[in-house]
Amino acid sequence: MTGWVIGLALVAFLATGCAVQTGEFLKTRDSNYGQVGDLQLLHVHLATPPREGWQPGARVPLHLTLVNRGADRVTVTGVSSTGAAAVSLVGADGAQDRVAIALDPGETRSMQEQDASRFEVDGLAARLTAGTTLPVAFRLDTGEEIVLAVPAQVSSDPVVRSR
Repeated sequence: MTGWVIGLALVAFLATGCAVQTGEFLKTRDSNYGQVGDLQLLHVHLATPPREGWQPGARVPLHLTLVNRGADRVTVTGVSSTGAAAVSLVGADGAQDRVAIALDPGETRSMQEQDASRFEVDGLAARLTAGTTLPVAFRLDTGEEIVLAVPAQVSSDPVVRSR
């Protein structure tokens, strides 16, 4: 009987979440995975924070890999977070005014801290320590959206950063 009640509670929880997001997700200890439409978001996480955590106002690298599993081009048109002032797309020329990342069918794009094109979360609203999460929304040109709970990566040896 208890298992049945827990199952109903889980269904109710998932049903309320579907009103907010149209994608699927899978959370692990220090990254998150999601899918919205034909776009897979893999290994989504924030860079390992310094020992004291990422402080309010900090600029934090957002790491992820995008994969288009469909037969048509997919374009990411927006990334945002309610826990930060902005999420910026940064290229070789600095921050770009608008997000437009087009992926052809079967294309994979790495967006890590060292890559030419990457995301940064700007102006954290609150302190963020290893393993804690920040809500990040990804929007497609189709209007589909997914909100992932993106964790700050856990490391046994946090790096010292000057950001």
